Amino acid sequence: MLPNAIDSFLIETREYHDRITIGISVDAIGSLHDYIRGIPGAFQRMIETMKVLRKYSNININVSMTVMPMNYKAFPHVRRFAREYGASFGFQIAQVSTYFSNIEKIGNIVFHPLSFKDAVKLILKTLDLHKLKPSTQFDLKAKLYYSIAKRNQIIPCFSGFHSFALDPEGNIFPCLPWIGYSEGFGNIREKTLKEIWKNNQAKKIRKKIAKGNCPGCWLECEIARSLDKSWPLLMREILCSKRSSQSFFP
Repeated sequence: MLPNAIDSFLIETREYHDRITIGISVDAIGSLHDYIRGIPGAFQRMIETMKVLRKYSNININVSMTVMPMNYKAFPHVRRFAREYGASFGFQIAQVSTYFSNIEKIGNIVFHPLSFKDAVKLILKTLDLHKLKPSTQFDLKAKLYYSIAKRNQIIPCFSGFHSFALDPEGNIFPCLPWIGYSEGFGNIREKTLKEIWKNNQAKKIRKKIAKGNCPGCWLECEIARSLDKSWPLLMREILCSKRSSQSFFP
């Protein structure tokens, strides 16, 4: 976090503030946040940044938390922190991928079924599920159900069909979790994007994804686009959620 640099940027872009959303990652309160981020003093600098953002009344602020075994008990505290600073709040369950450089820390990141049950109870209690709008309920329940269901696809995934991930070496993959999971479509330094997008390797990978043979994730960037393609399932769930609190969620 660079509070002064952010302040300067916001002064220069004042006329566009109603169209700017700034996301802040908050994984716990105090030293645990520093530990997770690997940066001493990160939480204090984040506080300073939030104070800068509060000076601009029409800036949209979103606080996002990555939930894992070591920090799930901080969930209600982080949500309260977001409210105190007038920010919206969102979260995701921690994902494991070479891209995130966290494979070697998998034991601290992936939930054991029993601890995940405790985490789900706390999350649902904190968010008060039944007060959320139906579309938000769907996203929340699917996000949690995905983790309980051992990372099975909950909705058809269209990664590699409508989007791709590009790594620093020029390799093209269907999505971020695929990086390090298996080989990609090809390399942009060797062939054109059009050639890579239509090659046999890309077709082979898309067939795997369609069958659910993928690393599995619930990354918002991927899911948002896939939900656009799965609106019948979404509409059915919204209608069911009005009739049953148990719909979709185990």
